[in-house]
Amino acid sequence: MPDYNYTVLLDVRKICDEWCISELSDLFEAVDKADVLACLPGNKPSEDSDDIEKIAWYFYNDSNEPITIDLGCPTFRDTPFDITKGLHIFAAALIKNQPYINAHASGEVDWIDNFLWPHKV
Repeated sequence: MPDYNYTVLLDVRKICDEWCISELSDLFEAVDKADVLACLPGNKPSEDSDDIEKIAWYFYNDSNEPITIDLGCPTFRDTPFDITKGLHIFAAALIKNQPYINAHASGEVDWIDNFLWPHKV
């Protein structure tokens, strides 16, 4: 079993399938892939930059920075997943069809195991 005190690789597609995320607007209302691709970032965006600029930065500039995600507990299905750090990185990974993402994952351990990349624990 993985040690969740360290970064794990999570399957981006499996997370999206589980939480019905099929396009960027499911994460950021009124933002689509064309908006991001049309935005050519210069310097790394500041905290005040808009979502499109932040997503575009991570789309055009790869990041190994892990996101922080709470995958919840399937026992309490009213608890959705929550990306507390790195939502823009996750959105860029979705646009790029990136198969996995570095993450600090929390939630029910057996449940997290379902999202590991590759699917072998």
